[in-house]
Amino acid sequence: MEISEERKSMYDQIVSQPALIREMCEPIDALIRATLNRDECQKWQRIFLAGCGDSYYTGLACELAIEQFAGLPAEPMSSLHFSRYSIDFVPPHSVLFGISNSGRVSRSIEAVILAREAGMETVAITGNPGSPITSEAHLTLGVKIPAISPGVRSYTISLLTTLLTALYLGECRGTVSAEKATQLRSELREVADLMEETNGALINQCQSLAETLEKEDLFIFVGGGPNYATALFSAAKIVEACGSHASGQDIEEWAHIEYFNTVRETPTIVFSAPGRCYDRTLELLPAIKGIGRNTIAIAESQDSKVVNLSTSRLSIKGKVREAFSPLLYSLPGEFLACFLAELKKEQFFRRGREVPPEGRDRITKSQILRSASPSEAL
Repeated sequence: MEISEERKSMYDQIVSQPALIREMCEPIDALIRATLNRDECQKWQRIFLAGCGDSYYTGLACELAIEQFAGLPAEPMSSLHFSRYSIDFVPPHSVLFGISNSGRVSRSIEAVILAREAGMETVAITGNPGSPITSEAHLTLGVKIPAISPGVRSYTISLLTTLLTALYLGECRGTVSAEKATQLRSELREVADLMEETNGALINQCQSLAETLEKEDLFIFVGGGPNYATALFSAAKIVEACGSHASGQDIEEWAHIEYFNTVRETPTIVFSAPGRCYDRTLELLPAIKGIGRNTIAIAESQDSKVVNLSTSRLSIKGKVREAFSPLLYSLPGEFLACFLAELKKEQFFRRGREVPPEGRDRITKSQILRSASPSEAL
């Protein structure tokens, strides 16, 4: 499939990610070490992560890594939920990581402002150093990423920054030895090799799959653990690239809700990643296929267990630690969104452009609360 100039930017973003990880791993790690004071990190008792869209999914995807490596409870949530609800109940010695690639999202800026006013330490993770969120946070982990949409490289950098932060926190707090942290950082860099090899397999697979799904306008992505975030992210790329309806769902919640949906043929893309809910995924794949769904399993290429449990599969090359798996398992959804957009001849974010300016303003801009908690403002 030849990619037109209109959609080539997304394709180029996807295939460039292995090189991006190799290039940025060490500079980001150095930035984290220079920015986060070891003594302060040892005082933290709970980590909150707040963002919108892809930035929210970053927090969800990295929750396991933070808890596993840093030994701290992590609470990812949308910026709105954090700033309007959770802010009044944060325990002492909590820190907020406010994640925003653009650094200009009003609700995420609000979350940082209110967290700081509540006495929390605040750290901005952004692809736009010098943006409004950085002027409100105590500390900034800013890695310049050009704003190209739909966001692919930006999501990878947000993931990489947060994962490396989790490893550094583990070192600071003694939950991960320096030797083990070095080994894990090396393992994280090596994910780039797996991504490169996977790209080679996925391009043809996703092109062929996109051709069979060209007329579809509804997609369900299903995953568990860190790859529940991957399901949400993949659905978002379909919406942004094609304007089609897509949603992400937790694998267990699928069994309790979507199982009863009478629309039987809906393409259902299931992330069968290694990890703690892999066995549950194997249990539910027959149910997904059994009700007539076009069931596409995303699984490691050597995984023979999913072959007869799905209609088709997309192959991931190599084995990856569950905490790092969102970097690798996000690739199929990105390629699929790009190729579907090409086949459907859709402009990225076309339907968003059709919204009148006053409608867009209501989505992107609103008053930021500075002087009172949301509960007091009501």
